[in-house]
Amino acid sequence: MFFKRDVLLAQEYLGFLLLNMFDLFLTGYILRAGGLEANGPANWFWVHFGFRGFALYKFGLVMIVVLACEGISIANIRTSRIIVTMGCLVYLLIVFWEVFLIITQTNGLQF
Repeated sequence: MFFKRDVLLAQEYLGFLLLNMFDLFLTGYILRAGGLEANGPANWFWVHFGFRGFALYKFGLVMIVVLACEGISIANIRTSRIIVTMGCLVYLLIVFWEVFLIITQTNGLQF
């Protein structure tokens, strides 16, 4: 068996994955509506490979974070939990910002 222990932060990883999925779909909506991607590498994937390439890029980043945190958790579970929690908070802010952008553009509001 490859894995010799349980995934210690499974619930945290699930939250991180769900927030990334929200970001993926909201960003896709914004890009299809004529918006721009501020993240340079993500924009490159969008331009060259479309939504599928963009999604693979995003989930590749999620996998890197999860695998890195699993490696860190062997030595220090607290540090790993802090990294995932901070990642969740960052993506939560991004999702709120994207929802704000969509609502303001849909209603024609300008700030």
